[in-house]
Amino acid sequence: MDLRWSEVETSHVIRVAKKNGKRVRVPITPDLREVLNAEKKNRKPSPQDFVLLGPKGKKVYQETPFYLMVKGIGERAGVKDVHPHRFRDTFAVRALTAGCTFKDVAEFLGDNVTTIMKHYAEYSNEQAEQADAKLLAAN
Repeated sequence: MDLRWSEVETSHVIRVAKKNGKRVRVPITPDLREVLNAEKKNRKPSPQDFVLLGPKGKKVYQETPFYLMVKGIGERAGVKDVHPHRFRDTFAVRALTAGCTFKDVAEFLGDNVTTIMKHYAEYSNEQAEQADAKLLAAN
């Protein structure tokens, strides 16, 4: 939620994960880039402004059109209690099924490989291939 415009670059979001201080670098898809560019043009934010939230008052923020769009997508998909962080799992699963390694996904999410494997191993072709290789090597 605290993603700032200063962390959004042309092709990546680059920031430090609060949870563990790891540097996170996530690619931005062309479609998302288009939406971010339109949002930036409409709002004309400073580098320290939030991407998903806009100022409303002291310690209270308003939902921006981008935030509302994210919520709308989730609601249309039938996801309850929609907020941007809920899409973390979706991102991880899509990355793994697209062929990214556990290490890749851990780096994208600012997490460690063990945690990623614990939560997402069932979605990974890599996990199945490693198991096959171990079994075949034992024979």
